[in-house]
Amino acid sequence: MMDIAFLENKAEKRYIIELQSSSAEKAIQMLQRFLTPRVAEQALSHPDAEVRNLALRYLRELANDNDPFAAEILKSIGP
Repeated sequence: MMDIAFLENKAEKRYIIELQSSSAEKAIQMLQRFLTPRVAEQALSHPDAEVRNLALRYLRELANDNDPFAAEILKSIGP
């Protein structure tokens, strides 16, 4: 189990760094491939509106599935 957590953490860190400089197409592919609330939160500040909208949709889906981290992020950004 520790190996999975280590790999998820490593992927999350990489995605958070790469998202901002990625093209919209690449950012969308990244979100579709690996998603955590933190990755989606980072995507909310992407320059492309399509990426931001997708990230918001994913955060709402996660929150609706009772993810407390996604719910907290949504609460912090407002309606």
